[in-house]
Amino acid sequence: MVDADLTRTVAALLSQLDGPEAESALCALRSLREALPLVAAAYSRESDGRRRESLIHCLWQFRDVGALPTLSAALHDPNDHVWKEALDGIVTLGGDAAVRVLEEAHNIPAKSPTEKVKREWIEEAIRQLQGDKHSSQV
Repeated sequence: MVDADLTRTVAALLSQLDGPEAESALCALRSLREALPLVAAAYSRESDGRRRESLIHCLWQFRDVGALPTLSAALHDPNDHVWKEALDGIVTLGGDAAVRVLEEAHNIPAKSPTEKVKREWIEEAIRQLQGDKHSSQV
């Protein structure tokens, strides 16, 4: 059960993500670890592409693998800015779980030229993460 005060606080901060107080709101949200599921839920309800992009950016700023399911879903967002933000977030989080998320997305057949380009970006992200893993083992 999520605390009503937390819900109100997070909603107020999320409403500031597109305005002049965006950096402050993002910083405040990052300090509220328990806000991560509320931010993820806000993404799933949001219809505006710019807001979804802001929410995905906010989500990966938590630097928590708990964001991966929503970031994974955002890789299929029709808005190019949103899916790119999700890709950036997954790469930033890194690790085996991030590689698995990218491999799952990569395994979905591309049906359009745009999807083919996205697959190429995903391939590059996988190589980058696997390269990071190998270089840290040396």
